[in-house]
Amino acid sequence: MNYKVLSLVLLLAAVAKAQFPCSAYQCEDEELCLPTRYVCDGEPDCVSGDDEVDCEYCRDGFFKCPSSEFCIVEHYVCDGLGDCPNSDDEANCTYTTAPVCEPEQYQCFDGLCIDEQFVCDGIVDCYMADDEQECQECKEGYHCQNDLCIPDIYLCDDYENCIRGEDEKFCPCDPTDFICTDGDCIPEQYRCDGYYDCFGGSDEENCGVSESPISSDTAPRRTHDTAPRRTRSQSHLLRKLRTMGTA
Repeated sequence: MNYKVLSLVLLLAAVAKAQFPCSAYQCEDEELCLPTRYVCDGEPDCVSGDDEVDCEYCRDGFFKCPSSEFCIVEHYVCDGLGDCPNSDDEANCTYTTAPVCEPEQYQCFDGLCIDEQFVCDGIVDCYMADDEQECQECKEGYHCQNDLCIPDIYLCDDYENCIRGEDEKFCPCDPTDFICTDGDCIPEQYRCDGYYDCFGGSDEENCGVSESPISSDTAPRRTHDTAPRRTRSQSHLLRKLRTMGTA
């Protein structure tokens, strides 16, 4: 279902810890910053599985699947699509065309009622994404200058999710990257490949001549890559979000 999560057509890269500290759940012994809603959801996302330790019950705002250990957000219940392994969340449902939200809930522009804790948490639940817009602050995730909340895992993923692109600034380069004259960095194989990748074209200068790698005193950032560095758990989370986003 497209409104459950932001559509993920991107590959995930590790978050730059120094510049962008994790605002949600930090997996042990790795850089994956996991949205809180995926902690104790019955499916391990961290490599060591620490996100599924000491999970005896579902938190407020979540629904416990009767036939499994899965916890799903309450507004997934009776939404017409099965999210629990046996589709228990769609049993004995009475569907209405005009839902009435409780005082502690937010009503999306499309009419869906969601718990207030899921408003401005970095993950889109409303069909029109209005639950992540005009946010003065984010409960989780990164706060863009235009008051948009995005997940921490979108930081430094080589794609600008904030309108001004601040989610891709100050991201660390790999030691093997080529550093452009403006401080950006690109994969070494893009150097002298006949295409301008650096702003100003510094990656296509002095080609065919052996020279030392260019260095920079400022913190360079990566611009793009055909194969971003991902951990096993990041790849798992990517597949999980893709599955939920197209269910």
